[in-house]
Amino acid sequence: GETKYVCKDRRWFKDYEQDEDGSILHMGNESTAPILGRGSIVLIFSSGKSICLKDVLHVPGIRKNLVSGSTLST
Repeated sequence: GETKYVCKDRRWFKDYEQDEDGSILHMGNESTAPILGRGSIVLIFSSGKSICLKDVLHVPGIRKNLVSGSTLST
């Protein structure tokens, strides 16, 4: 299935649950990275508006945080 949110920085998580099942993230370039946990992150925009993203995967091995574009346009 498709994952909408991935974050590399543990400090961004508002709440967090460590994954202990050895899950991995499969990326478009056919590489993989371990998923260390999941939780919620609050994004605060320069306009002052905020959005809470739930079920965000914690994957330190990615280069950039990933958020679904359709989420940000709502």
